[in-house]
This record gives sequence, structure tokens and C-alpha cells, in this order.
Amino acid sequence: MSLIFGNQSDFNLDTHSVLTELDRSLHSSSIGDQCEGIVKVPSLFERYPFPILINAASLKLSELFQEGSNFLRILILQVFKESEKHLDKILNIDEFVRHLFAVSYSNDPLARSITLQTLGHIARIVWNNKNIHHFIRNSLESNDEQEVHASIEASVQFAKQSKEFAQNIYPKVIYMIEGLTTPIDIKICLLEVINNLHHNFAIVEDARNKLISFLEKYPEKKFLCQNLHTLTSIASSSITHIPDQVELLLEYYTNDPRISVKLSVLNDLKSLAKESAHLWKPASIDKFINLIFANLDLNNFFYSLNSMELKESRLLCRSLAVLSELVGSPSVFIDNSLVSMDHIAKIVNFGTQIIYQSTLHAMFAENLQISLISKCFTILTNICLHMDSKSIDNIDVLQETCSAYESYFLGKFSTEIDDKTSKEALKEIFKSCVTLCLRQESEPSQVLQITEALRFILLKSKPNSSWYEMICETICALSLVIQKNKSLSSDDIIDMIKSSQKSKKKSFPKNDRLAIKLLIIFFQLKNGSVIMEKESVILLDSLSKYNAWVCYKIVRAAMRYGHHNFATQLLNKIKPSTESIEQCYFWINSLLQITEAEASLINEDLIRLKSDEFLSVNYNCEQLEHGLLKCISTYTQGLTNLKASVSNVKPMHFQCEFVRLRLKYLQAHKHFRQCCQMIQSSPCPISLISNGNQTAQSTNCWSDDLLRNGRIVTSLQKCSQEFRRISDSYSALYQSSFDADPNTLSYIQLCQHSCTLLAEVIENLFQKSHRIDSLFLRSTRTNTISPVDQIRTINSDDSTAASIIEQKEMENVCALISDLVQKNELMSLTNVDQSRRTNGRQFLSLFARQIEMLLRISARMLLVPLSFPRFFFQAIQSTNIKLELSSQQPRNIQDTINIGQSVQFVLYVEGVVITNPSKLKLSTTKMTPMSMSDHRLTMQSMMRMIQKADKQLGGQKRTNIFRKVNKILLTLNAVPINNANDMAHMSPMQSTITMHSIVVPVNDYFHTQFLLSFPNINLYNISVETSIIDENEAQWKSGPIQTITAKVVEDYKAI
Repeated sequence: MSLIFGNQSDFNLDTHSVLTELDRSLHSSSIGDQCEGIVKVPSLFERYPFPILINAASLKLSELFQEGSNFLRILILQVFKESEKHLDKILNIDEFVRHLFAVSYSNDPLARSITLQTLGHIARIVWNNKNIHHFIRNSLESNDEQEVHASIEASVQFAKQSKEFAQNIYPKVIYMIEGLTTPIDIKICLLEVINNLHHNFAIVEDARNKLISFLEKYPEKKFLCQNLHTLTSIASSSITHIPDQVELLLEYYTNDPRISVKLSVLNDLKSLAKESAHLWKPASIDKFINLIFANLDLNNFFYSLNSMELKESRLLCRSLAVLSELVGSPSVFIDNSLVSMDHIAKIVNFGTQIIYQSTLHAMFAENLQISLISKCFTILTNICLHMDSKSIDNIDVLQETCSAYESYFLGKFSTEIDDKTSKEALKEIFKSCVTLCLRQESEPSQVLQITEALRFILLKSKPNSSWYEMICETICALSLVIQKNKSLSSDDIIDMIKSSQKSKKKSFPKNDRLAIKLLIIFFQLKNGSVIMEKESVILLDSLSKYNAWVCYKIVRAAMRYGHHNFATQLLNKIKPSTESIEQCYFWINSLLQITEAEASLINEDLIRLKSDEFLSVNYNCEQLEHGLLKCISTYTQGLTNLKASVSNVKPMHFQCEFVRLRLKYLQAHKHFRQCCQMIQSSPCPISLISNGNQTAQSTNCWSDDLLRNGRIVTSLQKCSQEFRRISDSYSALYQSSFDADPNTLSYIQLCQHSCTLLAEVIENLFQKSHRIDSLFLRSTRTNTISPVDQIRTINSDDSTAASIIEQKEMENVCALISDLVQKNELMSLTNVDQSRRTNGRQFLSLFARQIEMLLRISARMLLVPLSFPRFFFQAIQSTNIKLELSSQQPRNIQDTINIGQSVQFVLYVEGVVITNPSKLKLSTTKMTPMSMSDHRLTMQSMMRMIQKADKQLGGQKRTNIFRKVNKILLTLNAVPINNANDMAHMSPMQSTITMHSIVVPVNDYFHTQFLLSFPNINLYNISVETSIIDENEAQWKSGPIQTITAKVVEDYKAI
């Protein structure tokens, strides 16, 4: 995480200069300068998100809102829309509201409309203002339509925040809906106000009864659809009304002939099925399923679909979407209480028939056909996943579903898809396919059908096909499954590339994104093996036409999957193009040296052997030792270049620490192997062991003699302690990686476990009990789950579980070592029976075998290719904390503060959590030219354009984040800065002050204060450390540390 905390004096200076510049712009005589100043305010709030600036700027905007024109008011309204999360930092709320509310007395209805919208957007801080409540209520009776709409919008916002306002406005809303003079569009908008009356159950119950009565009174299409949607929303919030609401929706779906009403009903049913399918009555589910098949010939679904009109086919697609949500809930299949087996058999028969027939014929419009097929696949997949028995009425559901996937893929892969809707539906088909294959690994024969079909269409489809990218992504997601059943091999990819190079008709993709995905498949299939020289030549030749950026992305993938020899060759190609940029050159040069170091450990002959074969076969120890020395030397150079590439923009804390720990790990192996080889070359004399055993009366005495007389335990214990220190460092790296993805965290913990495992193996030789039995990896004798698996279960979706293929080799080696100890292959020397101890030669032979086994274990661990996790190259989420310290004294906080000995010092701490800051859509390039160049635009049209832009902005997808900041732990340490003589008479408890405070950020802002009392006259270094607590109550030491200096003096000297 980036630690963002600057100099306090610089911050105050910037704040004052920014406020001065803003004030100059807002009071300018040029309207262009005023507009420019207003639209820059949201970006200022993001740069300086502290109350001192936000409060002052908001007051200045409120003054301009009172005195300016309607055009400026619209811009200010947009600023408050963009900055809603900063409203809580406004301190002078009364003065702020007074300036805004003054416009409510204007005779201009447009000015009042803008004021109502502005008040609605600041409702979270003024929800209990009675004057605003009265103003909104009176505005509902206005003769101006735009003002009425604005008052309704404000009513919606205040009803969400204020229970009292919701209770008072409810009768008025009902009265207006029942009024004959109220236009129908106003009534539809008023329903949104009722949608937020969730504070009081009695009002909710009465509102539901009123809305049901409105269904018969006002059967107009738009009002009816909105009314049913409001009833659905109320039922979802109350929960108790869900079964009745489902029956009501099914009644209107059955009786109302209008297609638009049916589609709206199906949307509401889908939301209820997604949220609470377990609350549906069995009768309602039966009725809905019967309604789906009511107009279909059960003996010939295909003929029924061909005779459908376009509207009816859309209705069927929407109905299947509801059904997919229903069968997607596991509670529906518990004891067959909600869905009968007859209905499930009917659904399976329908889905498979539609899929088979679609491969042969075109039923209707292509986009609707693919949408229908997508829903059928989703339904069949959910049934396979959630049903206990996969056979229904002599139908093997899993076999039928896998055959349907195979048939559709082979029959349709040559069909081109152009429109966006069809591509999204095809994506859903592939997602369902991945989910089914990952969940059904226990059925390899059925899954093999799908993976072989994917192999066929990958090799046969054209790179410019609309299917090609989705096929590559699906194969990447199923890499572990494909590697197990061997349906696709790396030779297939090489053959495909070679054939494309020979033929005139190129089959290797010209699109760089597709080429990267294809090579990722190759890297995954080569996992656990080495890319041969001839394969590297073919791959490099195919990449000759791509630029350095594409090659760099392929390098990232190669390093992620442990193919460092190929990454080295590609980095040599990239390096000359980065010499003009210093930091980029150091970064690429460090990656080149790191990959060269890792490649020096690769032994093509040994890496082909399985782990159990490696422990018994003879291997060249000198070659490994030479490679290890070269690796350590090159790694040191790579770490130096990596530190040279650090900048303020990219501090690269994780990268440097990850490489440093890898270097320490290699050095620990070198030290460990040297100790073992030293013991092999000069073992303990037989007479020394015999004499030690003759005087020993028990096992403990024997082990004590061994510890006194030999250097064995001491040398190996140092190695064990070294591995444990590296394990602790990996743990610290884990705790500091708040923004890392789950796979990165699991790999860090796996590295930590491997170090702990090696330490335990070493210590196991001299301990009576097998502590390794309770270690981290999966045991062959028990069903315990490793912490790595727990991390994946918590932090990963099922669809991404196969992305851990790069960690599989390390897991297998660690599991093998754990099994060796459990099978007594690595016997503890303290557990050797008395007969072997008295026989010195036999004991030395046993001890030599144990040391040889340790060397082989070390070699096997070294030969596991290092996987550089994704967080090493890119961070998907970014969480920064800005921290500010202040005191009651007006002087600069960075200077030494004088504190009287009897005075209690108050330290104020405030900060802001910045997570994935998005680019603001409000900019001068869009707002100012529109207002200044086109004089024909009215205020009303401008407001409509801004509202439309807000809807588009709200509909954008946000980047998913892995974990959120739930709390902030602030730790204050006050340590005296003094010499040893002054500290001699003070105990550590008296000299150091430690305080803790846990705060919950509100809209990413937090603040607290510490009250300090210093008992002694001294110079203190006061530091505040920030730690993050996520939603799972896990603590992450990823925050900044801010430090100030305080001097405690006598009271009369404190100024």
C-alpha cells in the first residue's frame, strides 16, 4: 500500500493557496472563470479530503448559490452530486443550509427546483431540518411541473434518511395519487417515495394495502408496472410479504395479456427468486413452471418455438431467467420439498432438446436464440450442482448436460457472433461450463467430453473468430482440469504455431491480446516442466512482430508460471528499447537478472522426475551447488537494480521485500547444505558416540551427550532458526499486503509454510515428538484442510479456483515432505532404539541416510520454479491512507512542541481512506463550452443533460475489490529521546507511553484524539501508526506512520 502522508506545513500552505485561488475564481467578473472554479471543486476535494478545505469551499459555494444565476446553481448542484461522501466534513451546517435555503423564497420556479434538488442531495446531513421538510411538502402543490418533480426527488432522498419525514409525507403522497387532477406521470414518480417508507411496519402494511387497491383503480400500463415493482420492493424489505407478493405477480402474469406487463412481472419475480427463493411456496413454483410450458408442445419443443412470435420468444427467455435463479438456490432442492422430480425431468428434457435442435436449425432471431440457449445451460448446470441425485427417471442429468455442451460447442463454433447481447450470452455459456467442470472433477469421464470439445474448437477455429478469445479464457480457467485429463498438451499449441508459420493462411492470432492468452495456455500446460530450446525458438519467432509492451506482458505471464528461461530470452529482446527511460531500464534490468538467477537453478533432467522418484535417484550435486551460487550472486545484482527503479509514484515495497526474502531463502539453503555436507565429510567419531551412550541411562541423557559432544545440533539449529526468521518475514509481508489479490496472499503463505516445514524437518531429527503431524499441509491420514485451502475458500470464487495451477508444484513438494515424516522416513535420532545407539557404525549409517535425505529435500525445494504473483506486477485495487496530526497549539506541527509538565497534551488525529479513486466525469472541457457556445440551450435542457450523464455514470461497473476497510487501529507510542544516564532511573513502563484507539471511518473519513500526560521533563518522539481492520476483523499493518517531537518543560517555560 502506498503510504501517503506529507509535510504538515506544506499541506497547510497548499490548502490556503487553493482556497485563495478558489475564492478569486468564484468572485471573478467573468462567468467563464466562475464556471472553471466550480467544476474544479470535486477534484480539489479528492486531493485535499480534510474538513478544513471542504468546509470552507462548501461555504463559498453556498454563498455563490444564493447570489449567482441559475446556470451557476446547476453547476454547484452537480458538484454536490459528485461529492456526496464529503458532506459529513462540513462543520458549519447551519450557515451552509441558510445560504441554500434562502433561494427557496425566490419567485423563479426554476431556482426553487434547483434548490430542491440540491437539498435532496445533502439530505444525509440536514435530514432533521423542519424548514426543509415544510418547503418540500409545499412544493408538492406547486403549479410548475418541474418544481413538483424536483420536490418528489427531494422527498425520496429525505424519506430514506428521516423516519419522521417519511411518516408525515406518506398521507400527502397517498392523497396526491388518489387525486383525479394529478397527472399519471406524477403518480408514477410518487410511487418511488412510497418505495422508501421502510421505517415503520404499520405504514408499510398500510401502504401495501393501498397499492393493491390502486392496481384495479389505475390499470394504465406504466403505472401498473411501477406499482407492482414498488410492491415487490416493499415485500423484499419486509420479508414476510414475499410469498403473497409472488402469488400476486403470478396472478398478473396469468391474467394480464399485455407483453410489457408480463416482462415487468418477470423482472420482479427474478429479483425475488435471486434474493429469497427459499421463501417461495411449492404451489407458486409449480404454477410458475406450468406457466412456462403452458404454450409448448411437450413432445416437440422445437416446433412450438418455431411457431412463436418475437414477443413470445422474449417472454420465454425472461421466464427461463427467473427459473435459472430459482434452481440456482440450493434450498430449492432440499428434500424435494419445493420442486418435484417430474418438473425437474421436464426442465432437463426441455433444455437438452432446445440445445440439440439449435445446433441444427435456426429457431428465431440469433440473439434471442443464444440468450435462450444460455439460460438452458445455466439451468442444467445449477441442477447438476445442487441436486443430491444426478439421475431422474432414468435420465443421467450430468451426462446429458455434458453431452449438450459438447454438441453445442462442436456444432456452433464456426458461427460468427457480432452483436453485444449475443456475446454476453455466449460468455454466460462458457462461465456455466467452467463452473460445472470445476465442481465435477470427481466425474472425469463426463468432464473429458467438454475439454476435448474445447481442444477441438481451439485448434480448428480461426483467430479472428468471435469464439476464439472466449475459448482461450475458458481453457485458462480449466487449466488444472485439462492438465489432469491431458485432453490438451503443449505440443498441440506448438504444432498450431508451426503450421501457421509454414502456411500462407496464418492461424496464429494477429491480435496481441489473443496471442497473450494463447501463450498463457502454453505456459499453464508446461507447468512443472521446462520449455525446451526448440520450443523457445518457435515462440520467439512468432512474437517477432509484436512491440515491447506486448512482449513485456508475456514476460509477466512467463514469470508467473515459473518459465524463467523463456522470460530471460524475451527480456533480452525488450531491454534495448527501455534504455531511454531510467526507471523503466532499471526495472527491466532487474527482471532480467532475477529471471537469469532463477533459470540457473533449472535442471532439465531432474525437473522431469516426480518428487518421490527424485528422493531415490542419483543426481549431480555439484551442478546444483554451482547453480545455487550463481543464483545468489545474480539475485543480489537484481535486487540492487530493483531498488534503483523505486520512485515516489511507484515505491514498490512489496516487490523489493519479495525479492529480498527470496534471496534470504536461497542463502539459507546454501548455509543449510554447507552444514550437511560438512557433517558428511567429517562425522562424529564412533568412539565418541559409544562413550556417550555407555554413560547414558535414558533417552534424555543420550540426547544431552549428543548436544555436548557434537557440533551437529548447534549447526543445524542455526539453519532451523534462519528458516524460521524468513517464515516470520513472510508473515510480516502478508500482513502488509492489504491490496494483494487472494492468489498472491495464498502464495505468500505457502512460501511461509515451506520455510516453517523445513525448520520443522531439521528440528525433527533431535526431538522425540513429531510436531510436524499438526503442520500446515493436507495430511494423508486425516481430512484436515490447510490454511492455503482456507484462504482460497474465503477469498476466491469457485470459477477462479483453477487459477492456482502455478502453486501446485510447491504444494505437492510440501505435501511429500510432510508424508515422509509421517511415514518415519525422516526418523528422529532421539527415537532410535537402544540397540542402534550402542552400535556406533549402525547409528552413523542411519545418521548419514538422514543427512542425505535432508540434502535431497533441500534440492527438491530449490528445483521448484518460483512463481511471481500477480501483485508483483500489478495491483487490482489501491488503498491509500492520508493521515494528519494537529494540536491545540497554532504553531507548525512539524516543529518541536513545548508542553508544560502539569499540562495534559491533546493530539488530534484525522485521516482519509482513498480506495480506487475514479476519474471525475465533471470537467471543464464538457461543461464550459456547452454553456458558453450554445446560447440556444435552456436551463431545463441543461438539467436534463446533467441528469442523463448522472445515470450513465451510475450505471458504470466499478472495479471489484478484494477487501474493504472496516476499522482503523491507531497506535500511539511516545518514546523519550535521551541518553542512557538520564534513563537509568526510569523503568521501561515509565519511559514509554503506548495508547490505542479503534475508529470506524464514515464515508472514508476518520478522526480521534489522544490525551497524553508526561510525568517527566524530557524530549519525546510521538509516533502514530495506522493499521487496517477489514470486514473479517483481520488486522493489516499497511498504514502510514506519522511522527512529531514534543519537549516537556517546566510549566513557567511553556509558551
